[in-house]
Amino acid sequence: MKNKGFQTKYDPAGTNPTVKLREQQADTLRRDGLLRLALAAPLSTPGAAVRNADIQLDVLHKAAAEGVDLLVFPALSLCGVRNGDLFLQEDLLEDAQAALLRLAEANRLSGLTLISSLPLRTGCGLIAAAAVIRGAEIQAVVPLAAPRRDPAWRAFLPPERWDELPPCLNLNGGLSVALLREGSFSLPEFSSLAITCRSENFEDGRLPSAPGLEISFSFSGEFVGRPQRSRELARSRSAEGSSAFALISPGRGESGTETIYSAYALIAEEGEILAERAPFEEKNSAFLAADIDVQLLTARATDRGLTRTSQPTLLDAHLLDFSDQALSARQKLRRPLAAKPFLPPENIRAERCEEIFNLCAQGLARRLQHTRSRKLLLGISGGLDSCLALLTARRSLLLQSRPTEDLIALSMPGPGSGHQGRDQAARLGQSAGADYREIAISEAVALHLRDLGHTGETADTTYENAQARERTQLLMDLANMENGLLVGTGDLSEAALGWCTYNGDQMSMYNVNAEIPKTLVRCLCQYEAERLARQNGELASVILDILATPVSPELVPGENGSIGQKTEDILGPYELHDFFLWHFLKNHASVGKIRRLALVAFADLYSTELIEKSLRLFLRRFCSSQFKRSASPEGAGLGLLSLSPRQGLFMPSDFDSAVLLQKLEEDREIYA
Repeated sequence: MKNKGFQTKYDPAGTNPTVKLREQQADTLRRDGLLRLALAAPLSTPGAAVRNADIQLDVLHKAAAEGVDLLVFPALSLCGVRNGDLFLQEDLLEDAQAALLRLAEANRLSGLTLISSLPLRTGCGLIAAAAVIRGAEIQAVVPLAAPRRDPAWRAFLPPERWDELPPCLNLNGGLSVALLREGSFSLPEFSSLAITCRSENFEDGRLPSAPGLEISFSFSGEFVGRPQRSRELARSRSAEGSSAFALISPGRGESGTETIYSAYALIAEEGEILAERAPFEEKNSAFLAADIDVQLLTARATDRGLTRTSQPTLLDAHLLDFSDQALSARQKLRRPLAAKPFLPPENIRAERCEEIFNLCAQGLARRLQHTRSRKLLLGISGGLDSCLALLTARRSLLLQSRPTEDLIALSMPGPGSGHQGRDQAARLGQSAGADYREIAISEAVALHLRDLGHTGETADTTYENAQARERTQLLMDLANMENGLLVGTGDLSEAALGWCTYNGDQMSMYNVNAEIPKTLVRCLCQYEAERLARQNGELASVILDILATPVSPELVPGENGSIGQKTEDILGPYELHDFFLWHFLKNHASVGKIRRLALVAFADLYSTELIEKSLRLFLRRFCSSQFKRSASPEGAGLGLLSLSPRQGLFMPSDFDSAVLLQKLEEDREIYA
């Protein structure tokens, strides 16, 4: 049988450098651990296995052109899901096997693994089988538990008798195929991922293997509330086991005898729905596809200490190639990709922001009670971080029914302070009901620089850090004087980049912003401004003004009191750095993968040059700044991502960023 549309361009000897480079470039998704899964429920006719196979062949060609790795058809899709006692007819069983062999031959050069389903006779009885086809070989058969409560499936062997099944089945022509009772196997390209085939109704309490992909074959038709119930199942199953979950239902064309089939399908990963096809959606012969991040699942499973109880069967490797059309299709990522991964989803954002505020406020309240401090102190600059810290400290006092005047908000304008920041600091402290104070530090800094023999005319590192350390000295000493607790304001993004002065603003007695990145700082301040709009209009107004002000350390004077430094002009956009941080530490992604994901996520916002420049800066600063994080104070833990040396990040302070930068350059050369 001719395989229309599939052409191989492999160079088995590896002698052609052009072909070798093409293979490296073609393997981008697989190198990044992204498995493209497709679920297809095309129109089918009960009993017409040959006709159903032809329809599945059309879908197979489309899936191959889209660069799919794993294509899955519904339960018993080759002959129809509700044939009842006719499943025992020899003609139907033979036609189904012939259709399966036809699919296998057509799949010879497709570049994907295919799972189709049919009834198979064994020495013990009839089973509903999911047949795994790789290349032109049927490599394994997995039994599916058909519901026994419905007479449509009473012909099938019940799961309690599966122990009687032989290790191999003989198909037409004497072909011997492995029978996997546990239903788990893995692909050579994704050997860490256990792929498990099981029935939707087969609830034995087992979690999917970690890291794993659980493919759930539904035998049931549509019913009221089914999508919502399926989404809840998918989220819980995938979240509990650091796994992916796919549900595939029979399509239209199946028997409508007291059952309505809708081709409903969904794909989930780590508690999030990646893709979903609504019941009775038009063009339901097309497939639903999403890219599953196997590297992410492996990293999360390792972090959580999840291990497999048994090793899945590894399918045989084949030299498979993608067509030029498939290569082009695989350049487009088929999964949601958040540009701001630290932000809560829109539908629960207000609820999550309130939860974060409460956690931070409760943590600070506990520390305040334990130290028996009379006051809370923090330095305010009129910037975002000190604004969030003040709002959290204010909430903490209110939780304890203490007056907001127990919060001392100290503004310390210096040589680099602008008029706008100074004004916003005053308005913020006063409208929050804090004990607002101001101590100018320009004279003290000038004296200190003179003692060092510094002219004070060069805005170098000494000039900037002298201001930060003078402020910390004042805050620490005032805390002693007032029997107070100094609240830190530095955020997670600044800690990652080392954008702080060692033993300056890096230090405090308790840091409420320790696990909050800059993008989330902005989100929380926006939420609080909206919440306070009716209670305290002036406080809400100044928060909005601060949100509209460029982020700046204000350590270098500007002209006529304007802002002399804009942090994002120096470092690059914070949303880029937060994106890098999330994928580097939370998902443990390679630097090349981070680059490619960033180019997709920010394609319409930033140039390739800016993204790559920011990533190089992130890697250099992240590696060189570990010594600062090693001496960081305690802070509020949120469970999002921690750089704390006690329970978060463990890494040497001397790790050489050149290793990562070299990897990045090598990756750019291949995947330019």
